[in-house]
Amino acid sequence: MGEKIDTVFRDRDIFADIIAEPYLRYEPEWTWVAESQGRIVGFLMSSVSRYFHVNRMRTSAPAVAKLIFKLNRGLYADHPRSERFARWLLFKSWKEKTSHPKGAAHMHYDIMKGFRSAGLGWVMWQTFERALKAQGKCHYYGKFFSWPGRNVERLYWLVDAHTFSRSRTTIFDQEIPELEMICMHKWISNH
Repeated sequence: MGEKIDTVFRDRDIFADIIAEPYLRYEPEWTWVAESQGRIVGFLMSSVSRYFHVNRMRTSAPAVAKLIFKLNRGLYADHPRSERFARWLLFKSWKEKTSHPKGAAHMHYDIMKGFRSAGLGWVMWQTFERALKAQGKCHYYGKFFSWPGRNVERLYWLVDAHTFSRSRTTIFDQEIPELEMICMHKWISNH
């Protein structure tokens, strides 16, 4: 959500392997980054492959094995929030996920605070949609977190996306009670 993950989970390599590796290893051409003064301030990673979830399992398996090893050895004990996050990944994440439309491309993006109103997300989003159209893809989805008072759905409604599913999640319960994972879906015209 535009913040470093370190306060929630200090094992950045495992986090990156689980979240980013399947996009970067199997479909790097579907990733865009935003830079400011030589540093990355935003990204949009996406997949058009119908095998994305298989690829995610392939890339995540070694990271999950490391996570289990570290958790069992007590290597997260010095940072209880990391230990809690690791347990959530292993035991709750798969139960709390939202459903998504079959056969749709998908995207995952984030912009650092301080750069969100600069239009970077919009530029990457439009680039993504043009690339989808060029590939003949007709729909995609994105998943994001929402909570009372945030109303991120409004941004998606502005681009004619609609709520496909929603699910309560406890991933950041300590930081944000009443958090939901929402899947937004959009049909695009190829004209």
